[in-house]
Amino acid sequence: MIIKMNTPQSIIRPVLFYIETSLFSLVFLWVCSNNGYSQGAGYALDFDGVDDNILVASSSGDELNPQTSITVECWVNLNEVASSIRRHHMVSKWASYGLIIETNGHPKFYIYDGNWYYCQATTIIQKNKWYHIAGSYDGIDLKIYVNGILEGTSTPGSVLLRQNANPVRIGTGGTAPVIADFMNGKIDEVRIWDTANTITQIQQSMNQKVPGSASNLVGYWRLDDNSGTNAADLSPYGNNGTLTNMTPLSDWVTSNAPIGDGSVFSESADIIETTSCEVDVAFGTGIDAPGAGFSMASIQINELPNNSNGLLSSEANLYWEIWSEDLDFDGDFASAVNFHYDNIAGILNESLLVLYKRDSASAPNWSVFPGFTLFTNDGGSSTISNGIGYIQIPISAVSSGGFSGQYILSWNNDPVVLSKIPDTSGTTLEEFIFKFDSLTFGDVDVDDSLSYSAALTTGDFPDWLSFNDTTRTFSGTPAIDDRGFYSVVVTATDRSLVSVTDTFQIHITWPIGIVDLGNEWDFNIYPNPGNGIFYINLLLPENEDVGLKIFTMTGQLIWNKKYQHQFGDVRLTVNLSDYRKDVYIAKIVTKSGVASKQLILQ
Repeated sequence: MIIKMNTPQSIIRPVLFYIETSLFSLVFLWVCSNNGYSQGAGYALDFDGVDDNILVASSSGDELNPQTSITVECWVNLNEVASSIRRHHMVSKWASYGLIIETNGHPKFYIYDGNWYYCQATTIIQKNKWYHIAGSYDGIDLKIYVNGILEGTSTPGSVLLRQNANPVRIGTGGTAPVIADFMNGKIDEVRIWDTANTITQIQQSMNQKVPGSASNLVGYWRLDDNSGTNAADLSPYGNNGTLTNMTPLSDWVTSNAPIGDGSVFSESADIIETTSCEVDVAFGTGIDAPGAGFSMASIQINELPNNSNGLLSSEANLYWEIWSEDLDFDGDFASAVNFHYDNIAGILNESLLVLYKRDSASAPNWSVFPGFTLFTNDGGSSTISNGIGYIQIPISAVSSGGFSGQYILSWNNDPVVLSKIPDTSGTTLEEFIFKFDSLTFGDVDVDDSLSYSAALTTGDFPDWLSFNDTTRTFSGTPAIDDRGFYSVVVTATDRSLVSVTDTFQIHITWPIGIVDLGNEWDFNIYPNPGNGIFYINLLLPENEDVGLKIFTMTGQLIWNKKYQHQFGDVRLTVNLSDYRKDVYIAKIVTKSGVASKQLILQ
């Protein structure tokens, strides 16, 4: 099944069966300063170019002193371009090895054995843009890579890197007492290996976090600590760094580097989904091709994003990023991107899915991506409710934001009626209270809530009846004239303003038995209720005339007699056998006053 989506209002909302047991549990993590929560790229450190740096202690001959082969890599985002007065050192161990951005703007990797050897990349690093830079030495060749592409090679031959006790420094070069060439920009995901990683290894790992236990990994500073002055080394060696001359509250920043839990790298070619990154990218041909030599990747982050602003009640427990080093490649391209949701929990009805986008983790809100197409039939026996399918979007050179961005699926399951509200009843002149059960309505969206409203099916409530939406309680005292049936509709609305209703009836009747209607004095009716013959007993202290009137509840007079010269115990007989069974009002009038009571004919 294919559903074309233009706006959220076009979502098909079929009736859902409520599943009382939760299919999944999502713990919503909200980012606040210094809470240590990392998602995607997580956090990075912002170096001021004056004296900020991270110091990692080292001793001669330890794991940070590889001699025959090495790889050093990191992500970098400059605040200031390189110049004659700005030579950015990203990672260095003085008199052994270093990864820098030279004064001409070109990345350079060098090693030292008593002589300096280096190779230089062709890219000029611009500011305010993330780059992945890696340098390696395999015992023969020095190589440098920018965004996974080999850009420079030199051949010093077989040399041994100098081993020493100088610290590894992140964000500067040199060693005490002369520390210079401070980095002005952000650094993330620093790794040192005691082997020369191949181009394939670099491309496969540059857009994703790696396990600290990875073979040959001797230093791994993910820089996701987000507080304090410690930069944890996640490698088995635990060589934690110390933030030096830095201000933790401002220097720990959200990272927008394109890093996730799974990724697929490509150089100007289609991307095929994998089990760890379920995203396809298919480019056009000819003029719609991306052009040659462009690095890009699809990335999957297997956790909730750092904020859910703008999303619906439920969201996927993973999200995706697509990245390219140039947002529009060669300036003229077209592509189709498929986001597969086969392994996302909690999707009860695929037609409710909506695709959202944000530019990066720093964006305050997610927004609906317009014009996506939902494929609920992904081959075989795939159906609209089995959670197997994909969402496709077109991205071209004219798309807002270019090729790069983060994407997530969100949906809102409709609230449903779990159990009907039972009909109820009350009597006139008595307090009426009715509360419907909290499990009358339900919503499977774990972070959703319901609000309630009520009205008569014919309009507003009568004056005597009110509804408390917090306690779900109806209350009031009906008057004599309020007898009858009231059809009430209750509406339950979720946070996305999707509603469901249920209707029940309130029947207001006259009470069975005798009710004092506020008499100045008293009299008795027997039997009451009765089948037709009634006896009205009253006590008169003196001789006087007595008037007896009987009315229907609508005020129609059906009995009107005057009894003269009555005194003492008086009994008046009334025969209503010819009248319909109902509730009536008997009214006695004497010079002593007026009294009324209900008379029930059954």
